[in-house]
This record gives sequence, C-alpha cells and structure tokens, in this order.
Amino acid sequence: ARIKDIWIMQSKLEKMHPKKVDDLLQNPRFRMAYDFLLLRSQSINPELEDVAKFWTKAQQ
Repeated sequence: ARIKDIWIMQSKLEKMHPKKVDDLLQNPRFRMAYDFLLLRSQSINPELEDVAKFWTKAQQ
C-alpha cells in the first residue's frame, strides 16, 4: 500500500495547489513521496525540477 500511496501523491505534488500544501506536508507519507519526486526529477523526469524546488522551499 505504501508504494501505491507514494505514486498517488506524485500527482498531488506535481499540481502544487497552494491550498493543499499544508495538508500534504502533514501527510505521514509526504517524505517518501517527496524523496521519490526528487529521484524522478534528477533522473527520468528532469521537467519536474521546478516542482521539486517548490516542495523543497515549502518545507523550509
């Protein structure tokens, strides 16, 4: 179920919806989904670099 949850969160992270940021940051699976997003942006999906930067800043 964890892997499925992480994949489902990918689309939510990619949308970068301002009203959902806090909810996603509080999600217990956020860190795993964020780490996976970073891996994707650095390897197979370089177009996700801006999304990864957004979520990196959102955590600060």
